[in-house]
Amino acid sequence: MDAPRQNGASLYAEVAARFPTYGAYPVAGATGSLDDALMVAEAIDDLADLTLNMREVLWFAEHVSLNDAHFVFRLHFFRWGQRARELSLYLCSRLFG
Repeated sequence: MDAPRQNGASLYAEVAARFPTYGAYPVAGATGSLDDALMVAEAIDDLADLTLNMREVLWFAEHVSLNDAHFVFRLHFFRWGQRARELSLYLCSRLFG
């Protein structure tokens, strides 16, 4: 059973309208070499992706089972876990400098 999924482009537009000043931010790969150049992430895209993933987890919890929701949460965590941490650092720096 698959969860219904909102169109990513429409959610991206909603997030961008709500946070118009958010944009690209630098991130460094924790497993990369110290000689590697910084990579760049995009806050609006990260927020939209995290929202889509969490909505899917909630859907599974409400329509299938908590065990399935937990599985989907852990499955998505491989992708968004690090990104959420990097995004939180970016948001914190915007708030507190």
